[in-house]
Amino acid sequence: MPMFIIGVLIGGAFVAHAAQGYRVNVGQTVYIAEFGKYAKNNCGQDVFVPTNTLLEQSKFIANKPTCVLLFNQGDYSYSAWSACSLSCGGGTQTRTQTCNYDSCVNPQATSQSCNTQSCGGTWTLTSFTGNMTTCCLAWVTSCNVSPAWTPPTGACSPIGKTCRTMLLGWPPGGGGGALIWNYSCNSSG
Repeated sequence: MPMFIIGVLIGGAFVAHAAQGYRVNVGQTVYIAEFGKYAKNNCGQDVFVPTNTLLEQSKFIANKPTCVLLFNQGDYSYSAWSACSLSCGGGTQTRTQTCNYDSCVNPQATSQSCNTQSCGGTWTLTSFTGNMTTCCLAWVTSCNVSPAWTPPTGACSPIGKTCRTMLLGWPPGGGGGALIWNYSCNSSG
């Protein structure tokens, strides 16, 4: 254990004496094994933390300057992550941070993203319009189906996506009219 000469100002006179302990520099935190605690110096100058016996410990704690903190320090503890706030589309999970010491170190995140996958939906026929005078020139679709006259079915993504299937009449150029099916990807929940 280090030994230091420590000076104390008593009634205007500076008295020096030998003491065992730790010098704690400004802003420094040191572990004091005899106390099983940490000392942090918040003073404007270096300070001396005496150690040796439990009696010295209790005297120091009782008479410590307010700028020196003597404390137990450890890592934060955390609860389990909560259930995700959303089942899809980007929810949030949280957990509780607890300090079971006078001071804690190594903080970690208390919230995180979860279920970030797209929610998706299902195809729905939103409108059918048209007038056909003569049949039939061709089927045309933007719905990524085959054959072209097959309506889109099943899951889709993203919500709000649209597509159209048309049956064009004869003659070309609109003279025969058209039948138009409009589809939309709507939320399935």
